Amino acid sequence: MTSDISRLVPHRGRMCWLDGVSRVEPHEIVCSATVRADNPVIRDGRLPAWALVELVAQAAAALRGSVASPERGYLVTVRDATFGVAECPVGERLVVRARLVDQRDRYSYLEGEVRRLDGAELCRVALSVVLDRPTER
Repeated sequence: MTSDISRLVPHRGRMCWLDGVSRVEPHEIVCSATVRADNPVIRDGRLPAWALVELVAQAAAALRGSVASPERGYLVTVRDATFGVAECPVGERLVVRARLVDQRDRYSYLEGEVRRLDGAELCRVALSVVLDRPTER
């Protein structure tokens, strides 16, 4: 497992919600995350389910960072998001997966999910991301 997630994502401090990488392949990454009390969107000790989309987006950034230097990307669309919970408590340990479905020039299309360690699916989502500059071919 890669513990230095900062090599893979541009997120820093309280904005980096991933703990590390469990597995990386050319088009897929599996990351670990723990819901932390210092997360800026925590309310009453709970992370709202909509914030799980950000975990998938950060895993997508880590996937990009595993094949090229991390660069600034912007979340463009969130599609087909489904949630199995309304919130996650502080301390909950999660498994986050992102898979590259298609890439065209600066645009990446990904699917991802967040699960509990017991395998229960908490979130499933499709994302579109645009990079600051064209990708290498």
